[in-house]
Amino acid sequence: MASTIWIALGAASVIFHIWLIFSGLVPNLIARPLHMALALPWVFIFAAKTDWGRWTGTAFTILGLACCFYIVANEAELSEQYGSLEGQLQLFISIALLLVVLEMARRAIGWPGRALPPGRWRCEELDARDLSEDSLDGKLSPD
Repeated sequence: MASTIWIALGAASVIFHIWLIFSGLVPNLIARPLHMALALPWVFIFAAKTDWGRWTGTAFTILGLACCFYIVANEAELSEQYGSLEGQLQLFISIALLLVVLEMARRAIGWPGRALPPGRWRCEELDARDLSEDSLDGKLSPD
């Protein structure tokens, strides 16, 4: 039963992306929340390593889905606001989405610093060379 749900969710993700390709211009307030809504269960539930992670992941998924579907359902009104927030509900949704996305990123890639090579995890150790062509992974372009 559980594998059927994941297969269906995977198929829905593929169909959604194909639909995006062939549907022309889809408003950002429709495409982005739907994209996030499809990614939430994969990060929070499917990839959970413990029961506690699965329970908290389910809570984050439900919260994130509710916020995403609010945005999709109210796309016309929200697009007229030009990025400003109106009311306590929109403020709550914006804060909730920020927290969901930060937790999603933390669970997907781990704590900050793990992407750097061993011994190079402190921000004060980064210098201009690390942020230029001679970056952490070597030269970006040939000489």
